[in-house]
Amino acid sequence: MTQIERIEKIPQLIWTKHSSQEFHSHHVKAIEEQTDLMWEVSLDVPIAVAGLIYPSLVNPPWLWFLITEDFERRQLSSIRFFSKLIKYIPRGTMTSIKEDFEEGKRFAEFFNFNPEDVSQNGYQVYRRL
Repeated sequence: MTQIERIEKIPQLIWTKHSSQEFHSHHVKAIEEQTDLMWEVSLDVPIAVAGLIYPSLVNPPWLWFLITEDFERRQLSSIRFFSKLIKYIPRGTMTSIKEDFEEGKRFAEFFNFNPEDVSQNGYQVYRRL
């Protein structure tokens, strides 16, 4: 059964390669302080952590997410979880994906995030329609 639980801190989990790189390349404490809403998603074990950062009242929120190795082992079930989580993500939400992360791009596009004409520091910006 899919569970989506609000959390305040990013738990220590076994992340996928790309999530681990993101986790270690950014200051986790700063991400936690800037994040307005954060969820841990579980199928019987945690498979992902996601968060929304609202930079201002008039700008769209930014989505970030980290996935665990258990997500990869349960891919079909994990996709069902994102179908539930996407209800919490407002239209217009922005995210950025490392340009060499093809799975991340396909994943974003599957859930109606389209690439914008903005790319910087090796990341492509996407917006949810």
